[in-house]
Amino acid sequence: ADHAEPFTSRSNTEPSTMICCVFRLLSLRPTPEYLGALMNNRESPYIRALGCLAARLGQRPADVWPRFREHLFDTEPFRVGKERATPQ
Repeated sequence: ADHAEPFTSRSNTEPSTMICCVFRLLSLRPTPEYLGALMNNRESPYIRALGCLAARLGQRPADVWPRFREHLFDTEPFRVGKERATPQ
């Protein structure tokens, strides 16, 4: 994935690579520990974003918030949209 938008730049209905990866990951029913490993990955901000999205969509909100706290101030730049890089 090269951005974290839910849709491709060509369409408002075609899912982006990131959303397809989140869907596939959730279909495998990852454990909370596995999602935590993705969220704490230091190789790529996109892997962390994938873990955060999957945790948010696949777990109860009460279980997710404690995991998100440490990621609120992550300053590594990545492309949220197709236009430009912005802080995560």
